[in-house]
Amino acid sequence: MWLAKAHTQWSVVTLLAMTIIGCAPLSGSKPDSVMQPVGFAIDASTIATVKQTSQMNAIVQIKGRVSNRAPLLGKTAYELQDPTGSIWVLTTDPIPTIGDEIVLKGKLLYRSIQLNGKEQGSLYIEQQQQLQRKPALKSDHAGMKDEG
Repeated sequence: MWLAKAHTQWSVVTLLAMTIIGCAPLSGSKPDSVMQPVGFAIDASTIATVKQTSQMNAIVQIKGRVSNRAPLLGKTAYELQDPTGSIWVLTTDPIPTIGDEIVLKGKLLYRSIQLNGKEQGSLYIEQQQQLQRKPALKSDHAGMKDEG
């Protein structure tokens, strides 16, 4: 049973990643600003709040811990988790390490995926700027997946 669930979940992630590869490249240039120091407080929404209340194409700021990652052709997808949920992030920046705490600004998007006649699409964020990054401690990696 758990194997079927894991296979279905991985299939959805793989299909999402494959369809995202075909998306247009990130628009605009990267800002010249420097990331904020780790101890600097940045206002960020929870992942659940972003998923429930934000409109498509809205610019959002979220904070979470990298729990999974998947290198793609010319881009990277990584899963960001907080106590309220998780969301995949698409970026052209270097892949963050599992366990890193990230604060980012990005555009909320949705990719529709039909699988066996059912909608399996998902919300994701196209990263525009990484505002803050706290590197993972070695003990932070326990229990987290690495697909890359």
